[in-house]
Amino acid sequence: MTTYMITEKQNLQSTRDGFCIDSASLRDAKTKATKSQFFCGTVLTIEEDGALIAYKKNGVWNDL
Repeated sequence: MTTYMITEKQNLQSTRDGFCIDSASLRDAKTKATKSQFFCGTVLTIEEDGALIAYKKNGVWNDL
C-alpha cells in the first residue's frame, strides 16, 4: 500500500489542505479521488511524498 495526498482545488496553483488515503495503485487512488470530488469544475491533485504525480482537470486525468 502507498499513501497518497488528495486535494481538491479551484485551480492547479491554489493551495489547500488535502487528505491522505492508502491505495494499492495510482489507478485506485484516482478512483477514490474522483468519488470524493465535491464540487464541479474543480481540479483534483494526487501527491506522493510531497511531489505532484497526477491531476484531474476538465474531467481528464493527467500523469506527470
